[in-house]
This record gives sequence, structure tokens and C-alpha cells, in this order.
Amino acid sequence: MASDSDDMDDELSDGNLGRDSDEDDSEMSTDQLSIDISGDLFGDYEDYNAQELGMDAPEDLLSESDEEEIDNDAMNADEEARCEPECQPNNDLLGDQSQLDSESQSGASGVAQQREEAEESHKNKPFITSYPGQAGVIISSHNENGNDTYGGNLGPSSTTFSELIKIEGVAECLGLTFKTTSELNKIIDNKLPGRPHFVWHEVLVGSEVCDVYFRDVMACVRALFGDSNFAPYLVFAPEKHHTDGGRGVGMYHDMYTGRWWWKTQAALEQHAPGATIIPIIISTDKTQLTLFRNKSAYPVYLSIGNIPKEIRRKPSSRAYVLLGYLPTTRLENKILKPLEKYGEQGMGMTTAYGNQYRAHPLFATFIGDYPEQVLTACVYNMDCPDCPVKNTELGTYNNEISSSVRDIDAILTVLESFDTNTEAFLQTCKEARIKPVIDPFWKNLPFVNIYQSITPDILHQLYQGIIKHLISWVIKAFGVAEIDARCCRLPPNHNIHIFTKGISSLTHVTGQEHHQMAQILMGLIVNIPLPGGLSSARLVRSVRAILDFLYISQYPLHTDETLQILEDSLNRFHENKQIFIKLFDAYKATNHKDEFPQMTVWLERKEKIYRHEQYILWCKAGRPQPEQKDCKYGAIYFREAFAQFISLERNPNLRYNADVEHAIWGVLMPLQNFHVWHHIKFLQKDPFTGVIYTADSIHVCLEWNNGRHEVPGRFDTALIEEIEQNAEITGIAGKVGRIRVIFSISPHIKNIIFRDPENAPQHMAYVEWYNSNNLMYKISKLQDQNEDPSTCEIIPVQNIQCSIHLFPRFGHYAPAEWSSSNVLDQCTSFFVNNFTDKHLY
Repeated sequence: MASDSDDMDDELSDGNLGRDSDEDDSEMSTDQLSIDISGDLFGDYEDYNAQELGMDAPEDLLSESDEEEIDNDAMNADEEARCEPECQPNNDLLGDQSQLDSESQSGASGVAQQREEAEESHKNKPFITSYPGQAGVIISSHNENGNDTYGGNLGPSSTTFSELIKIEGVAECLGLTFKTTSELNKIIDNKLPGRPHFVWHEVLVGSEVCDVYFRDVMACVRALFGDSNFAPYLVFAPEKHHTDGGRGVGMYHDMYTGRWWWKTQAALEQHAPGATIIPIIISTDKTQLTLFRNKSAYPVYLSIGNIPKEIRRKPSSRAYVLLGYLPTTRLENKILKPLEKYGEQGMGMTTAYGNQYRAHPLFATFIGDYPEQVLTACVYNMDCPDCPVKNTELGTYNNEISSSVRDIDAILTVLESFDTNTEAFLQTCKEARIKPVIDPFWKNLPFVNIYQSITPDILHQLYQGIIKHLISWVIKAFGVAEIDARCCRLPPNHNIHIFTKGISSLTHVTGQEHHQMAQILMGLIVNIPLPGGLSSARLVRSVRAILDFLYISQYPLHTDETLQILEDSLNRFHENKQIFIKLFDAYKATNHKDEFPQMTVWLERKEKIYRHEQYILWCKAGRPQPEQKDCKYGAIYFREAFAQFISLERNPNLRYNADVEHAIWGVLMPLQNFHVWHHIKFLQKDPFTGVIYTADSIHVCLEWNNGRHEVPGRFDTALIEEIEQNAEITGIAGKVGRIRVIFSISPHIKNIIFRDPENAPQHMAYVEWYNSNNLMYKISKLQDQNEDPSTCEIIPVQNIQCSIHLFPRFGHYAPAEWSSSNVLDQCTSFFVNNFTDKHLY
């Protein structure tokens, strides 16, 4: 059936949503879908340019490569769920269903309100206080850059290149002055500027002589400082940023806005006015060199804090320089020795613009995982590398002691005692709880406190440390089978990874996988029963506190208020962490014999009781037969919803349901087919690289076959902006709904059915609403969703803000009939997951 469709050129823009549309007259698909018994039909486009719309093609038009774009985890979730063994919950968790108490719910709401108020200042331009005096002053300026710059790309192998050049006539046609890779390498070595060369050194380590190659640290600093790629962004003096003109609340988002640079600049200015500090950032991580007889080495990297973090953190910016591979960290004093002289005296250093500064390279930050931190700080294993708390007292959190660092003056006094009292040196070091290292690399570096320089690492300290232990506690407390069953029954989402085989069997887990687990962790423990009738409130509060700490710590910008909220989240964890001890004690109290047979029998009994309960309710209701409605997309009340949308557009003053229902009867639809879309993509542009990438997407597609197996249909949930009244779900503005259909109509039809076709939306969506409350982001399907048209609505696509992931309320156990593809249909009550990405959090 042909549709009335003229050329359309429309751009939708809502935040990060950007889609261009340009369609020609098209023939509708013969696979037409019935909306309801009234006979409304709609289908798919047969020929259109989906790329021009910023969307994927409909499933019947997808190429093989397009089909691969759909999340493989979402494809296989249903299949994996069918192949898995029966869910076997931990036998220790028998007991009545526990509900979150009111204290937990109000506490979570209060914390979110505090975060929302503190983050409000992030939207405003900061009040900046520049450092007084001549800090970072230019001492001379000329047009030439006194520092060498670096550039270069990886290319094909030397063998491949040699074979190409040997082809007769290639070198002559290309006008090359070389005919072998050796000749090309000589040109590169002798004529092209680059970063400093590696220099060979013979170093005695213990009783072994080692051949070590490393670069001159000052030459590396000069190369970064003079790199033309960084010249527009370099920072030369510290600043103080505040949220208001009263200079009350501080803002911190880069090294030059922190307290260290300001304090060190003040100390340096006392004897060297006009100095420009170059903060030296050193990072290292032990690496196994499998190609060299499986030896271990420590690659040492260097960067400078004058380069903004948004550039410095990207590997593609090449803001880090490899200083060398060291067989031991004891050689770091060999590499960083020049910093002792030039950090104190300074040296002339030129940017790519030709401006010269008196630069003082000062060691500022050390980045490494815990073993490297222990070696660098010269402390014993299992001790904190920063704070003075004993390892036996680390489990007891004391805000005042834990936030302080070791006394650097006392440590230096202990190290210097080696020259005056060699015999008592070992005992003195033991009393100070440091290793007897005679000459650590930081001992003589100016303006350095190594215990302030060691920074926590997101990967090693948070994901591979805290989150790793937290997940292991949850699995141990509630059993492998139940946790894995819940993992593979979560609904799909653009930002969520579905672990179709669970998480308990994963080995060598990466930081990315730990991040993906953290996104779904709350959904695994919310509403889970605890043994012995324990309340789950403390469990939820402790896990939520750790996740809050994880996400808040990764804010790109902090204020004094958000730092206090970060501290409060850590306090909340320690206040509620005893719940894990109680759970482990309950597990120890069981007989630990024949766990799997016991759990399977328990599960079968629970399932039989549940099914019998459903049967009794069905009998009491008069044994009604399910109503069969022919609608593949599940848009049962599409006709009524679209008629209501047209009525409200024609008469926006309709306020009462009775008036709206009466107006619907007067709506005549001059069409039976609609153009249907299967994806919405939210595009973002990187402010530094200009690269456009997909930040979020919403899938609305039917079941289809990819050539290997059937892929379940997918209808995502989304956060939708409300125009008339702005509902709020604990800091998340909008209302949650499930998108069933995304469709558009031609301009010709718009002119017929709408009062103001110019301002009428081009693309619309059919939504099933969820009701909501403010307690732990809990939402549920509206009652009688299959019988009441008012639970569904047509909305403009631009009202969709982003996708939303939901945690099902599993109850005592994850029902075996639930899967990732049908859990949104089977479950009626959910929790909103605001951990899917940092922006939503």
C-alpha cells in the first residue's frame, strides 16, 4: 500500500539528540502489522537512507555487517538462559522476603538530594583567583622553538616495505631518494627531529651488573614542554577556582587548581620569584616480558602537569614519554637525579610559541598499583603507603587519622641516621614502619613529600581493589547460582553488558569488566532475602555507599561540597559494613553438605508453591481467558493514543479526561500505514578531537533471524521529559516509559490531521508508562496496562532524553522463566539503575 510521502528535510535536536531526515516517496512494506481489532495498520520503509537519519536500518533491510552492530549479549541472553542449569539459590538464605525499611529509603533519597544541590554549582562559570606576583612569567620571547618536537606514525613492517620498494619502477615513480629500509632509517635517525634517544648504562644492582637503557629526564621534559600540539593548552601558574564571588566553596578540576601547586609556588617564590613550576608525573607498573625469557621489568613513564588532564589522559595525544625499562624500581634515583639540581635552580625552557620561562621541574605525582606504591614509599607490605594507620587497624575507619599522611620530616630523619648510627639504623626503620632503604629516589628531591605524591588509582585501587572484594562478598553471601541467575535476567541497555553466563566463573577480570559489574551490582542485591530474617537495609546502604564513592570519585570536577559527600559515603559504608560479617557467620552455621541437592529441592518447592498461588488467584478471578490481540509491536492502544495526541494538538486547552475521551471520537485518520524506525542514536562530539560517537541508543525492534539463530525482540525503556509537569525521580528529571514504536508521517498527512503542521513533530513514539515514587528509584507498571488505554501515550521523539536501565525486583529468587529478553514483560516492579554511566549518575 503506497503512502503519501513527500521529500522531507527535518532536523531534530534535543540535548545530545541529533538526527537528519531526508526521505523520498517510498513503497510500504508488504509485511503489515495489525494494531488492534479496529484495523489500523503500519509497516516499515522499504527504501530510505537510514544513515542520513542518524539511525540504523530496519531489521528487514539490515546487511550482515549492520546486524553485527546489535549487542551480542542481548542477542544471546535468551538462548543462554535456556541452556543454563536450574537456578540453585544458596540454602543459607531461606527466610521470609525482606523489604527495605523506611530509614534506608529516606537515606538514599537524602543523599541524592545532597548530591544534586552540590552539583548545581558545576554548571556555573567559576570565580578565578590568579596567583599573585610573577609566577609563570615569560623571561624572553622569539619566534623559533628551542625544543625539539616529535611526530611519527606506525607503518607497515620493514619486510613489506622493502618488497614494495624492490618492485621495478616504484621508487622512480614516487620520486624516492632511498631504495631500502636501511637507507630510510638513516634519514629518520639523522635528519628528523624527535624525542630524546635512549642511552645505554651499565648499573650494578646488588651483585649483578645490568644493562639498562633510559632517556635523559630533562630532555623528555623539554620535549613535552615544547611540543607544538600542547602549546595552546599549557598552564604556567596556579589558580584558585570558587563557586561564588565570596570565595567560599573551592572548585578543583585540574592540577593547577589544586592546593599543592599553589602552596609549592608560594614556597618557591620566596627565593626564586617568577618561577614556572613544571609538575612531574611519574607512573610505572610491573610488566612480564614474555618475549625475553619471561623477565620482569618496570616501564617508567613521564608526563607534566602543565598539560590539562583532558589531553594528558588520552593515549592518542602522546602526552606521556617512556623514560625506560628498569629491572628494579631502585634505579629510579638514577633516572630522576637531574631533578635535584634543576628543581631548585631552574632552567630556561621554551614553548612551541618561542616564549621562554625559567622552569623548575618538581616531582609532583606517582601513579602505580599497590605493589609499586609500597616499593616507592619504602613501607612494608599490607601497610598503607600514605597514612600512619597500622595494618592491624585499617578496618577501623578514623576520619582524622586516615586523612593524614606520614610525617615526611620524621622519615627523612630516620633515613639520614644511616650515616651517623649504622648499627641502630635497622631498628630505627622498624620502629618507623619503613624498609631500610638507604637512598630512595625522592630523598633529595626539592619540595617533595612522597606520601602526598602517591595518588589513588581508579583502576587498581577502586575497580581491581574495592569493587573486586565487594563482588566476592556478595557472591559468597548469596550463592553462585542465585547471583548468576540474576545477572543473565537483567534487561538489555546500550550501556549495560549482559553477563549471559554469570559473573562467578570469570577469571583474570579486567578493569572494564569490573566497571560493568559495578553498573549492575545494586540490581543483584536489592530485594534479595537475607538469612535469619535480617533486614536488607544495611546491605543496600553499604553497597550503595561504595558505589557512590566509586562514581563520585570519578567526577571530572570537584568542589569542597562534593568532596564532603565523598567522605560521607565512605562513613556510611563503615557504619553498615557489619552486615557482611553477619552474613558470613550465617553461612558458617550451615552443614555445608550436599549443597546443590538441597538447593534444587528448595527451588522446586518454591516454584510449585508460586505456581499454585497463581492458580488459586486465577480461579478466584473466574478463570478468565487471556485476550489475544494481533500486534507484533505490543502497541495495543496505538489508535486511541494517536487520536488523543491529535486531539490535544488541535485543542491544547483540554484538561479533563472526559473532554479528551469525547474529543477522540471526532478524530478521523486518513491513513492506515506508518513508517517505523528501529533505533534512536544519541550522538556526541568530542570537544578536543571533534570525533562524533554514539553516546547512547534505544532499540525498538521485533524478533529476527541473523542467519544463525533467532534474535529476541527488544523494546527499551527510556527517560522521557514531561512538558506540563516535570516529575522527578530522586534527581532524575522526567518519567520512565517503555518505547514500543517509533514512527513518522509524511508532511502531506501532517497538513491534514494537525492544526499547526509546521510545529507538529516529525517523529513520534508510542510509550507504555511506569508509575514511580521517590524511594530507592522504585517504579512499576501501571495497573491494567493491557486494559486501560490511558497507560499508553504518543509523544514527540525529541522528548526522549536518554535510555534507562531497570533492575527487576526478583523477590526470593530469580524465576526460571525470566530471561533478559522477556523480563520487562514478565516483571511488574523495578528499580531505576542510575549507575549505567557517569553522566546519568
